[in-house]
Formats: sequence, C-alpha cells, structure tokens
Amino acid sequence: MSRPSTSGPRSGRRWKKCSAERISCRARFMDNLPGDPLPNHPSVFIRKDWAEAVGFPIKSAYKTSEIMEYARLIKEKDPGNVGDKLIPIAENTNHAVELFVARNSTYFNSFYKDKDGQYKWGGASEDTLRGLKLFSEAYRSGLLAPDFYTVKNEEHGAYFNVQGIAGATFFQAPTSNLQTYYNDFKNNLGLDPYENIILATVLGEDGYYHQVDLINYWGTVIFSPNIKDDVFERYMDILDYNATREGYIITNMGLKDVDWTYDENGNIVSLFDEEKEGKPLAGTNGKYPSWGYLLGSIILFDDFAFDNPNTDERLRELSRKVYKERTEIATPDTFAKIDWDYYTYDSPSKRRAEMDYYTEYANLVTQPGDIEENWKKWIQSKMPIIQPVLDELNAKFGN
Repeated sequence: MSRPSTSGPRSGRRWKKCSAERISCRARFMDNLPGDPLPNHPSVFIRKDWAEAVGFPIKSAYKTSEIMEYARLIKEKDPGNVGDKLIPIAENTNHAVELFVARNSTYFNSFYKDKDGQYKWGGASEDTLRGLKLFSEAYRSGLLAPDFYTVKNEEHGAYFNVQGIAGATFFQAPTSNLQTYYNDFKNNLGLDPYENIILATVLGEDGYYHQVDLINYWGTVIFSPNIKDDVFERYMDILDYNATREGYIITNMGLKDVDWTYDENGNIVSLFDEEKEGKPLAGTNGKYPSWGYLLGSIILFDDFAFDNPNTDERLRELSRKVYKERTEIATPDTFAKIDWDYYTYDSPSKRRAEMDYYTEYANLVTQPGDIEENWKKWIQSKMPIIQPVLDELNAKFGN
C-alpha cells in the first residue's frame, strides 16, 4: 500500500500532547451538518400499515400523547393479528425515558440557567413531571411491555423490524444505520419498509421539539503517552489522509475502483453489489469486518451517510427532512444551545451530583403509588447533593 499523501492543510490535526495522553477528537459532521442547533438521531418508528388500519393519521411529527393514542388503538384492535405477543410501544429503559421524559423536558438530566439568570435543576422542573406522568400512564396501561426495563442493549428495535410484534419503537435512526434497519424489516417480515414504516420526530406536549444542542464530535482516539514520536506522526498522517475527501470516501465505501468509483461528472458511484457478494460491505459478517470500528477515522460516518450511494436515496432524503424539521419545530428555549459555562464547569459537588437519570426515572415510574408524590419525594431525597451544585453555579455564573 502506498504511503498516504500528507500534502495540503493538516485537516486531521485534532490532538494535543499532555502529560497523560495524546487525543484526537472525531467530528460527527463536516459537509452535511443537518442543522444548527444540531439535532440528535433517535426517532419513532411506527407501523404505517397498522396505523392506516386503525385510522391513525400519517404525519412526520407526533406529540408523545399521540403516539400513546396510536398504541391504545392497536392494543384494542390488534390490526397485525399478533395476539398476546403484541407490544404497542417497544422500548428499553433509556429509550423509554427519552421518549416520554426527554421529549418533554429539555433539561431532564442536567442543570440550566433560567430566564431569571439563576440556575435550576432540570430534574425538578414541571416539564420533567409532565413527561413522567405520560411515562407512568403508558406503563400502567400496558402500552409499554411490563418488563421493558429488563430489555438489554437495544434489543427492543428487533421487536419491530425482526419479530414484527411491536407497533412502534423509539430507536436510534441515523442515516448511516437506516438501510440495515429497513433491510432487516423487509427480509424478516416480507414487507416493503418504504410502504409500511413511518419514521417521525417526537414532540413534547407543547408541540415543540426538545433537546440540548448535540456537540459536533463523538468519541476520541486516545494514544498512549509513551507512544514513539515517529509512530504517532505516522498515525496522524493516516488520520490526515482520511480527513481528505478521497480518504473519507475510502473509510466509508471501501477501495476505489473496487467498491466505488467516480462517474464522468465526478459523482461517487457504488460498485458493490450486496446481493452478488452475499454479504454487506461492513460489519462483523461483512467484506470489511473492521470497518465499523473507525480507529482510522477523524470524521464519523454520520456525515457521509447523506452522500453514500449504498444508502437508498429515499432514506437520505427522509433523514434530511427529519433533521431539518427538528430545527423548525422548536424554540430557542426547547431546542437550546450548549451552555459552555455549565458544560466545562467541574467541581467535587458537581461530580457527586452525577446520577443515572434513566434508571432513576424508570424506578419512579415502576414503583407503586402516585407518580407526582413519588417524584416530589425523589426531589427531596436528592437535594442534599443537588443544592451545593446550584449554589456554586449561581455564585459563579448566575445573574
């Protein structure tokens, strides 16, 4: 293999040298930033054929309560004839909290500066309570599986696209993964995913999209502090090359003139035929098993997914539409920019106040008793570790 060219701007230099480590940060998006603020990936997948069968409207965005109404309709009418196996809304703990709580409460798991210039705790906000009430209602009425909190990893997605027993699932939906998910739906259920899946945004009960700006990097390549300088520089040459357009395409599509090429207009054309190959391009069972680990990438596949000819253009257009709409169906308060003062602030009190909000909220919902009373008791129990953080933030950054 020839040595990668290192001519041109050192676009891959996202590293620093310190006493402990050298770090290379990886950008999510470069050419195809899908919005500002930057929307996150998860979306709701809904069985379109079941929705049509029960008279549920087909839209590109739904309030949480509307998804619950759809779930009630299919639970009552069972349009797919699934019987006792039917799961109206299939989730694990994290995605259940994201669906019900996070989609209604922008700061459900953090602190925030309110309009009065003072920092508040998102766990104690009325928005969080609103989401918890919906979460509790869905759990207690059987719209969620009674053991949703035992689902491991992201297996709930398979209830929808492999087993076909779920009416809806709030799940990861980056463009780069949609092709595989849609293909699995077709191969396992024998249905056209483009005709039988609704991929939509979930809104809060106020009708707005809720999220804090997604920072445009994910993960880092971390080097040993003892790495030899020449080895480190060689690795950085590779990262530099992979940050060029051609290197970037290779890390996503394989080898030029083997797996892809350019047409006469300079557009990327795929030469890879998955059916002929009998396996996908990437993944543990793919032609390039190590592709997904991205140790040689400085730009993640999220960006190139919008240009990748191996992904159906319908999915690329759908993703563009979904991301774009999220920036439009929002306000600066519900879809908020990063508060860098808070994000970069560190103290022993702030570290002590860190908690697994997903498990905490799931515990509140699944324990007996009134959800609002349970929430109030939970707030009281957490204030000894929360109040010191509020005091520090307001003393340092409050108005």
